[in-house]
Amino acid sequence: MALSDPVRLLLLYTLKLNPVKLSATIVLLLLSSLVTKKNLRNILIGLSAVVTLLFVSINVPRNILLDSSCLVHFFIIYVIIDSFIRQFNENHSVNLFLILLITYEFIAILKYIAAILSYEEGAISFYLATFIQIFFGILFSFVNVNTKNFSIASER
Repeated sequence: MALSDPVRLLLLYTLKLNPVKLSATIVLLLLSSLVTKKNLRNILIGLSAVVTLLFVSINVPRNILLDSSCLVHFFIIYVIIDSFIRQFNENHSVNLFLILLITYEFIAILKYIAAILSYEEGAISFYLATFIQIFFGILFSFVNVNTKNFSIASER
C-alpha cells in the first residue's frame, strides 16, 4: 500500500501512464497480498497483468476505471473484515491495526465514490480524504499487524 502512490507517480513521469489507469492494477495487487489461498493469489496477479495491458492499450472511460477500482476496494474490505472477525472469534481480542486498516479502506472507497459522482466537486473530498490517509500512513509507522491485541472480556 505504501508503494502504490510512488509507483504511480514514477510511471506517470517516466512512461507518461495515466495514474487512474493503473489504479485497478494496484488495488488488485493489494487484494492479492491479502488473500491466503495461493491459487487465488496467482489468479489475482494474472488478472492484474491482464487489466494493466487492457487499460493501458485501449481508451477505457474514466468512470469504468474508477468503478472497477472501487469494486476491488470493497473486496479488500471484505477480506480485512473477515480476518478481523476470525481473530475476534478465535482469540476474543481486537487488533488495532485491522481497525485502522478497515477505516483507511473505507476512506479510499469514499474517495472513489466522490470522484465517480462529481469530478469537480469530488476533488475537495479527494484532497481531504488524502490528508486523512496521510495521517493514517503516519499511524501505520507505529501500529502494524504485530501490534498488541486488546482482549475483550466475555462472560460465560
